[in-house]
Amino acid sequence: MLRKHGVEMPIKFKHNNRQWSIREGFAPMGSVESQPTLLERLHDSSSRLKRFSDHQLASWIIARLCYITADKLLALGEVFSHDTDEFGYKVKISDSQQRTLAHGAIVFHRQRISCAAVEADGVNFQALLAELLVEWPDDLGKCEITFEDPDSREKRKYGWDGDRLLG
Repeated sequence: MLRKHGVEMPIKFKHNNRQWSIREGFAPMGSVESQPTLLERLHDSSSRLKRFSDHQLASWIIARLCYITADKLLALGEVFSHDTDEFGYKVKISDSQQRTLAHGAIVFHRQRISCAAVEADGVNFQALLAELLVEWPDDLGKCEITFEDPDSREKRKYGWDGDRLLG
């Protein structure tokens, strides 16, 4: 985990004149999933992504985020275990003056992926996140993220090993 003076620091990067920050966590209170959903946007963006199962798509999303953050995503953790049987990443999008345009999260559940946000000034969080992810869909970062169910000790692997998506 990235820390400065004992405080968790988000991973930050710029894309299309916007500041993005990512940290481990869940969607903020009051957030909603817009239509079309993030998954629908990703499936519609490429015939390759359309063929992926939800677990493969989750692994692809994590591998894309790993690549986009130059492997810093792994600093947020490589093993997760939550009572809710899910893990996720909080994402905040700001403008050049550091005003928050939208903040939300992408959450990986056993059977699905959800994405919800609180948006301002007509910014479509899911559209911007989908645009970021599909810009160079074949650029993936090697990573292995493990979720361990605290009750059953069952493990789920996500990511890309350099040759294939983990699942």
